[in-house]
Amino acid sequence: MVLGFLSWVLVIEKRGFKDTTSLFVGGLTAFLIGVLVDRWGYGYWTFSPYNYYVYSIVEGKIDLGGTSPWWDYFRRIWTESWPVLAPIYFFGMIGAWVRFPRNLFTWSYAPLLLFNILIPHKETRFLFPMAHAAPLLLVMALQSKNKLWKKPWRRLLVGILGALNVVALLILMFVPASMPTRFYDYVYHQEISEIYFMGRDPYVQLGIPLYFYRPEGLVTKRAESVDALKRMMEDGLLLFHTSRTLPSPELQKICTPEFSIYPEWLRSWNPGGFMRNANDWSLFSCRREG
Repeated sequence: MVLGFLSWVLVIEKRGFKDTTSLFVGGLTAFLIGVLVDRWGYGYWTFSPYNYYVYSIVEGKIDLGGTSPWWDYFRRIWTESWPVLAPIYFFGMIGAWVRFPRNLFTWSYAPLLLFNILIPHKETRFLFPMAHAAPLLLVMALQSKNKLWKKPWRRLLVGILGALNVVALLILMFVPASMPTRFYDYVYHQEISEIYFMGRDPYVQLGIPLYFYRPEGLVTKRAESVDALKRMMEDGLLLFHTSRTLPSPELQKICTPEFSIYPEWLRSWNPGGFMRNANDWSLFSCRREG
């Protein structure tokens, strides 16, 4: 985005050195402060943005998190974003770029999308900077001097979009930014002392132990197989799993769901199909067979 912006200043605006001196001095100052902070934090001279680029792109370590085809962002706006609004804003943004190829937003945001499309590892959050400008770009894509846009249906369209935004705002005001937080909250207030799990430890994220949410005295134990899990469990013990369906018929017979981070009505409604890819952290209460 920064390179696109600077290119727009030099190529489209054709600003000379005199007009851009303060801009480059400010950027250089921020750059030097970053280098000094790196020296202080790491203990030696280094340039962390370059290291991040080499590690992620040149060495390809970012792909360890999974890869997707180039068109996957066009799927994600339907399945992993807010229903209806996300596709409208996304394609409205592209429409604005097509209509106004010399605009500052086109030069800043289009390269960001292209760069992320070319990277095999994709996450919706990588496009987050574009969300801030999406409403304005949608207006730019739809603006017209044609009398058709002065018809009453235009007001109806604006009203519908406004209502959808209000609904989204009200819902997001009352749900945590990270849905697994509901899992941590439930465990904390139920005073659960032991959790058995297969796969990932719920209190380890990206290899980093979480202590803030973890109740004092809570024990989490990993089982390498279903049989091992059954041998470890005792009456009433809670089993953690990342979906509402357990991995074996044996466990399904002896375990009943106690908690899920997503309510049943949301799973049934499944807006935009995003629940298909959501990790539904669940707790099960299990009993011994017989």
